[in-house]
Amino acid sequence: MPRPRAATPATQTCTFRVRILDGFSAPPGARKVWREIELRADQTLADLGALIPSAFGFYDDHLWSFFLSGKPWDRATEYPRMPDPDLRADVSKRVADRLRLRDAPAGREFLFLFDYGDEWHFGVTLARTGAVEPGARYPRVVAGKGEAPPQYPEEDEDDWDEEAVAEREALLDPSLFGPAKAMLATMQAEGVDLGDPDTADPPEFPPVELLPREQLREAAAATPTGRRLRALVEWVGDGRRLTANGNLTVADGKELAGLLGLVDPDRLAGMRVRSSREIAGLELVVAWAEELRLVRVRNARLVPVQRYRHLLDDPLELLSGAADVLPSLGHAVPLMGLVESAFPGGLAEALLDLLSLLYQPEGPVSLGDLADHLWWEHVEARILDSLAASQVELWRLATAVETTRLLSQLQGLGMVENAGEGGPAAGGITAGLDDEPGTTTEAYLSALARLPLRLTPLGTWRANVLLRALGAVVPVVGELAGEDAAALITGVAGYDERAYRAELRAWCAERGDAAARELAGYIRAASGFEQRMLAFAGLQEAGPAAEAEARAMLPDAALRPHAQLWLVENGFEDERSLDPTSATLLMTETLASILDTDGPAGLVEHLEQLGPPGEQAVVLGDLWRAQTPRAFAVLEAVGKAHPSASVAKAARKAAFKLRSSGGRG
Repeated sequence: MPRPRAATPATQTCTFRVRILDGFSAPPGARKVWREIELRADQTLADLGALIPSAFGFYDDHLWSFFLSGKPWDRATEYPRMPDPDLRADVSKRVADRLRLRDAPAGREFLFLFDYGDEWHFGVTLARTGAVEPGARYPRVVAGKGEAPPQYPEEDEDDWDEEAVAEREALLDPSLFGPAKAMLATMQAEGVDLGDPDTADPPEFPPVELLPREQLREAAAATPTGRRLRALVEWVGDGRRLTANGNLTVADGKELAGLLGLVDPDRLAGMRVRSSREIAGLELVVAWAEELRLVRVRNARLVPVQRYRHLLDDPLELLSGAADVLPSLGHAVPLMGLVESAFPGGLAEALLDLLSLLYQPEGPVSLGDLADHLWWEHVEARILDSLAASQVELWRLATAVETTRLLSQLQGLGMVENAGEGGPAAGGITAGLDDEPGTTTEAYLSALARLPLRLTPLGTWRANVLLRALGAVVPVVGELAGEDAAALITGVAGYDERAYRAELRAWCAERGDAAARELAGYIRAASGFEQRMLAFAGLQEAGPAAEAEARAMLPDAALRPHAQLWLVENGFEDERSLDPTSATLLMTETLASILDTDGPAGLVEHLEQLGPPGEQAVVLGDLWRAQTPRAFAVLEAVGKAHPSASVAKAARKAAFKLRSSGGRG
């Protein structure tokens, strides 16, 4: 527990009565136990939440949340100990240390939920206020009644629950953490100071557009894994008998496999298996539901867990939970452990590595490239020295098979899809693949190379959440909507055209009628060419008022070329109204900006997109007329770097004219 803060000047205290309401391990009569905790009115819910567990003798620290409505898991009134990266930004900022106690509800009881696994529920009521006692340290326990029950019950042969113990141990097992938490735990274990800004530059990813949360929820509801988990819980009903080995009976297993679509209905009647575990895919779905605590084994029966049924009501929360526990299901997928052992953070880190590779490019990535990446960058280096040459091909094939199976699970979660001809309808990732031992490595990898994959909107959202939790720079279109024009233009400077136009569109929609005026004001104050061009692009999204703002810039000699071109491009003026000198100036500034950012090679690449060498030479031949000192740098660079002799000669000739006219800066 954090050390109580020393008192600071304040006039009032708040005393809260905290009573036990419920808990997974709460014994009968626990509701009669209460404590009164006194705090300064300027302290926060975080100070109260830090003291409540120890006030009842709980020694094992856990996550907790306050729910001001009194209803557990009511996201609208939740103030957690730390923010949840899966929530919207405006909700995730509402944490316990942001709410002063003087602003907490008075006159009604609210809920303190401690330990998300065992769920101890405490009712919290403001009992009274008073004056600060000079020299006292707050918070402090000032009264109480009853002996608090133990945080964890002692072993009892009649009701000993091994599952509860296993769950508590799992909370400390990094291999069972969600991907972001697992990677953070691994980094800390290796001595990485996550709070040190000099540790490493955070990885940067391109901006993405995310679907509204309601659309994400609809997509999550339609995922195969989500549908199967919900169907499984409904099928379990009040409970299903298990065999002596802890498996579903063969009859129940076949019935469930048909319900979940794991087996062709035409094959079910004639299917011969000795155990339900032999039915492909069934063990994984049941294990997934058990990891999520949707079902549990109790008294030789598979029974539902009512406390976690709320997951079934929110498809997005169910999907997030299912993705979090996937790394702990390697035994049921099944996997050999090659990929898992190649990453310090285990499967959690491997899955995030795959998601980040799919997150970056504009186009699809083949399954073969992803398998090669895991082999060459991670697996091969760890096992090569211990293998004979004849074994290397076998392990490379095994790595490719594991990669395929992992991505198949991500597809089941609705996060990855086939981007080939026919799109998602083209079938599952494993459709048509043969991963039997007789398959040659080259044949298998060749088949994988023909399977292009991409993230779905759901996968993009999930990857963004995980990467953001790890401190990566993962901008989302629309995040700049609340910024001023200067911050907007600075923010989109590195975006590609699709992303920056989407961001400008979102910003203008937020600003409404004021957008054109604010952008015009920024344009007049800006000194950089690129910044002005981006702001003019923003005017295209600013509505009818943009035309008047652009016309108001025509008398300004510095802005006239930009304004003229904007009016022509947007259909407000005929091309004949465009001053040729203005067009040349804008072309020169554009080429100079490309030279600054991409160097001579990038400049040449851009020029080659303008047309054949003859057309490039014509454009360059006029640049010496541009009234800008940047023209000489462009012409000099092209004259030295362009592979076409005629284009390079035209650039050198224009540079000579510029020098002769005294135009070199």
